[in-house]
Amino acid sequence: MNTPEQDEIRLLQWVNVLLSHRLLIVLLMLVGAGAAFALCRTAEPLFTAEAKLRPNPEAAALSLKSLFLTNMPRSPLEAADRLSMSQLANYYSELLQSDALLGPIARRTWAGGRTLEAFYPGGKGDATRRQRRLVSLLRRRVIEIVQDRLSGMITIQCTTRDPYLSADITAAMLEHLEAHLREDTTSATAALIRMAEERTSQAQAAVTLADEELINFKNSDISVTAVSPPPEVAARLSKLERRVKLQEEMYIRMKTQVEMLRLSEQQEMNLIEVIHPPKIPVSASWPPTVSAVAGAALFGLLLGVTISFVRHGIAVLAARGLPEYAEFEAHVRSLNWILPGIVLLLPAGRRRRRPVASRTGGVDSPPLAGKVERP
Repeated sequence: MNTPEQDEIRLLQWVNVLLSHRLLIVLLMLVGAGAAFALCRTAEPLFTAEAKLRPNPEAAALSLKSLFLTNMPRSPLEAADRLSMSQLANYYSELLQSDALLGPIARRTWAGGRTLEAFYPGGKGDATRRQRRLVSLLRRRVIEIVQDRLSGMITIQCTTRDPYLSADITAAMLEHLEAHLREDTTSATAALIRMAEERTSQAQAAVTLADEELINFKNSDISVTAVSPPPEVAARLSKLERRVKLQEEMYIRMKTQVEMLRLSEQQEMNLIEVIHPPKIPVSASWPPTVSAVAGAALFGLLLGVTISFVRHGIAVLAARGLPEYAEFEAHVRSLNWILPGIVLLLPAGRRRRRPVASRTGGVDSPPLAGKVERP
């Protein structure tokens, strides 16, 4: 077990190794940081515009036909209570990445009269094939949809080489999303009104039929008007009266449903709530110059520290004069033509290839790697 004094001596040795290679460590840090900075300066900048939105459950209740139809005769507000914000967010996220919304974006003409194909040339084939390429490019490289599972917040991020184009595409995504939802809501509400009117007509006919049956029963049996009619007659009369009342309640509910649907059709509800509208980005989002330079400098620092300890270990082995070191040195020299500069790992006095004296008194070439002559 090492004593504290031995640990302190070993720590001082490590510090001395780093200090003796301080120029190498600083040089690698500067080279890494400079290379990263040069690459970031020469790379083409990209600009990202984003918008944040949140679904409106009350308005979305009208657009989800299946949920509303299966819960008739619920009102839109009652149906909205059954909607989950995460379900709506999933629906909107998938809709934002669908061809129904990306197709108009690919065909749209932007500022200056240019289409998206002018910013991303290279398409071949007919117009349909080029549009499919642009839609795929939008989905893979330009537009990113980020969804927050807890709050239901949706973030639309658009990244292009032009900051104005990024903001325009983001705004167009919101515009097309709201137009698509409004069209879907209008068609859904119209279908619901037609269905509710049919059910209202059926309920009205059922009320009329129940009234007629009750009147006919009263006219057919004189004992109904008696003070104490027979039990079977009283039971039949009570059943018919309950049926009439039930049909009237159903008719009132269906009539109310139709009126509420007509009222909701006239109301202009915001289908989405835009929390953060898109703005023109003032700074590039790519490349991240500061992060890249800091990361490259840190990599240079770690590489310099590693090389310092490796060189120190090799110098210790060379100082001990172990027989295996000669073979190791030969292997390093043989690899120098593949990895130029690896010979710098050897101590300063052993970096040059030393001539080997032959038996005849001349100078021969150094032995090949793997055939080192042992003393």
